[in-house]
Amino acid sequence: MTLSLVNPQASKSMHKPRGVMSDKERLANFDEDEAASVLLVLADDPDFQRKGRQIAEKPSEAGRRKEADSEAKRYVPYKGPAQDLMAQLLLLAAQEPWRPRGAIMRDFFANLPRSAVWAEAPLDELDGRRVRERWATLQEGAHALARFGAGRCIECGQQVGGDGFGYSGRGVHARRSRRTHCEPCHCVLSRIQGAIESQLDRKRQALDALTSRRRRQRATRRAG
Repeated sequence: MTLSLVNPQASKSMHKPRGVMSDKERLANFDEDEAASVLLVLADDPDFQRKGRQIAEKPSEAGRRKEADSEAKRYVPYKGPAQDLMAQLLLLAAQEPWRPRGAIMRDFFANLPRSAVWAEAPLDELDGRRVRERWATLQEGAHALARFGAGRCIECGQQVGGDGFGYSGRGVHARRSRRTHCEPCHCVLSRIQGAIESQLDRKRQALDALTSRRRRQRATRRAG
């Protein structure tokens, strides 16, 4: 699934009576609902909104793009589709295209994943084959993503102390990376086996729901 960032619209069924949903529609809608659940968290996040206003203050389009790219790296440190998507979302937050329509940011963002679906088309390799609800996981992951981008602890939401960086790995393999937890939360969670890794995995799943990565992973597993 690719988000439409130009003219978002509600999902349409094509060549199917209203009220009757094909497997193609049902599974596509489910993927879109997952992406929308993550986008709603970002739209409601005060720090994400503040970043949008900050970007909007730049006097030139090039300056706004540069600022959006810089802020996107705070959410997704590594280059790729997810980082590019975050930059586009931040630019949308700055442009506020929903205002002339009399809409609000959260409704606009909730409709970004919606696209037309050819109801009679057969399922392809990117489509799911079953629905596995994971709303709580995606909600937690989305909040972790929003907090991480704002330089806050993904567990408690408090600002991360110091310069916001720590070291992962040990010895010569240690590398400087963005902190995900404040010191108190890290101390507590590090004593619980798999707790930190589980939180980071939920954050990754939220990002995957926003991009086509999850669909490609499904196709790869199916082919293997």
